[in-house]
Amino acid sequence: MSNKKTVNLKLIILGDKGIGKTTLIKDYIQSLNSNNQNKDKKEKEYKYTFSKELDSTQLKITIYEFSERSEKATKDINDCHCVLILFDMANRKSFENLLDNWLIYLRDICHYKRLVFIFGNHFLRSNSLMTDEDEIKEMIKVSEVKCEFHNIGKNELFENNDIINKLIENAFALTKNNILNKKDCVIF
Repeated sequence: MSNKKTVNLKLIILGDKGIGKTTLIKDYIQSLNSNNQNKDKKEKEYKYTFSKELDSTQLKITIYEFSERSEKATKDINDCHCVLILFDMANRKSFENLLDNWLIYLRDICHYKRLVFIFGNHFLRSNSLMTDEDEIKEMIKVSEVKCEFHNIGKNELFENNDIINKLIENAFALTKNNILNKKDCVIF
């Protein structure tokens, strides 16, 4: 019998349809060479489970993916350890939805106070970007949400995986410090 402690982490990924949420999750899970991954498709929700070892602790990680706001999403966000917001930097509507649909929802409906991680994606590096980092930073300032932005569209897979590992480490730190409560979650 192993002496490793097991910790359950619940992560959320939010963003419009067709911007790369599923690919980001699948690429990360596949990079772990995880044989215990699972995907359940439900109405407007995807659920992924996998395990990862961190600091001699076995993490059982469940990621919920939402492309629309809902009561279920609100409940899951309020019970989560981390949330990721993904938007498409080459799509102006996706950028506008970052504030109008996601940041305001998280601020005004979910009432959390922790750091938000935002990933800007762009599939084809030759596409013209419809926003830049200065405009994104201004939007974050206007939202009054504490955020950290990462432009992942320019990254290689291992670079994105390093960022996701950092976010999982932050979520795990919350459990170690007993900081998480039902009103607060880390958003990334």
